[in-house]
Amino acid sequence: MGDRNALNKNAITSHNFIICTGAKTHVPQIVGLKKVLPGDPGWIEDEGTPYHTYDTIFDELGNLPARLAIVGAGAGGCELAQCLARLGTDVTIVGENFLPRVTADVRNLIFKKFKEEGITYLKGKVEGARPQTWGGGKGIGVALVNGKEVCVDAVLIAAGRKPALKTLRLDKAKVKFTDEGIIINKYGQTSTKHIYAAGDCVAGEAKAASKSDEAGKADEASEDDEIVEEHDPGLQLTHYAKLQARNAIRNMLFTMPKEIPDIIPEVIFTDPEIARAGLTEEAAKEEHEAEELMVLYRKYDTMDRPILEGTTNGFIKLVCLKTGKILGCSLCGPGAGEMLAELVFAMTHDMPLAKLAESVHAYPVLGFALMQMAEDVALTALAGSPPPCMCCMPPLQGKKNEEEIGKFERNMHV
Repeated sequence: MGDRNALNKNAITSHNFIICTGAKTHVPQIVGLKKVLPGDPGWIEDEGTPYHTYDTIFDELGNLPARLAIVGAGAGGCELAQCLARLGTDVTIVGENFLPRVTADVRNLIFKKFKEEGITYLKGKVEGARPQTWGGGKGIGVALVNGKEVCVDAVLIAAGRKPALKTLRLDKAKVKFTDEGIIINKYGQTSTKHIYAAGDCVAGEAKAASKSDEAGKADEASEDDEIVEEHDPGLQLTHYAKLQARNAIRNMLFTMPKEIPDIIPEVIFTDPEIARAGLTEEAAKEEHEAEELMVLYRKYDTMDRPILEGTTNGFIKLVCLKTGKILGCSLCGPGAGEMLAELVFAMTHDMPLAKLAESVHAYPVLGFALMQMAEDVALTALAGSPPPCMCCMPPLQGKKNEEEIGKFERNMHV
């Protein structure tokens, strides 16, 4: 932090502060690794094995390696694996879990696609790396703790990112944090209420319930609130960082605090594309009784646009309450991220699924399938059979209201 007197001379005072220091590439402890330096022609055996990171590999690689090992099987690792494999590299992904944040049906679809494209996945933790020589040339042996080894020409570390907090001395400001980042409340405040945090330096949700019972206003929260120290990693997404920062600044300046929304879209840019938001089917079953739920599923091979373009590898999955409330969605296929925006809007504003049927979608855009799914639910409700009537449609009891049905049918293009 430098000389204390010099620091005091340059001290900045403010009613509020916001910490946005971001995150840095996380390099796990692997015996034998050595960072590649710019212009480094290779390595000396007793200095260790060179490696690249996902944010520098395209600057550091002079030539495309024939064989590449990617350490990390999350979103970033899988995106780069497919990219480099399609450029001609023989790619092996090494990780303890393949795409851990996605559901099993999405994971299986992507795994099958990767296998078709010649991308290898080895399940396990990397123990070490060492220079190897074969065929008259140099290479790298990447060893797993389970005894397996893969021989490659280059190693790419894609094991995620860790919050950049080391030089901040947050304890001096009584700001609570963990290895996963700074702990904030639903208004973006840290444990020191006039200090906010946003972006990749922020931790995720608590693994156990907090004992604090925050009031409706951010400045009413007690200084004695207990914050549980174990937290999940934060969502390190550009759009989420912007949302957190926007809310934090708003809450600093205005007396009506705004909470950070819970519905955050996530997109992984593999082929096929992955998009998700809200609860998975499994999470929904933990929070609701099974008879309260309905799960809607539509495969790309039943959708006209993918059929026309020959891109039928994918699906749309919606998890809803039988009242029509959308709890979560999972999409996999071309354009999945584009369709996600409409669903996130509906979820954010508590819009029942059947409401989407009232907005005409151009044929044959991908979103036309969302309108069809909404129509199916709305028409089922109109017929009086399960699932129950949507909250946007009052149930028709006794003698049918012909005028109401006629209006509904016109909206549905029946």
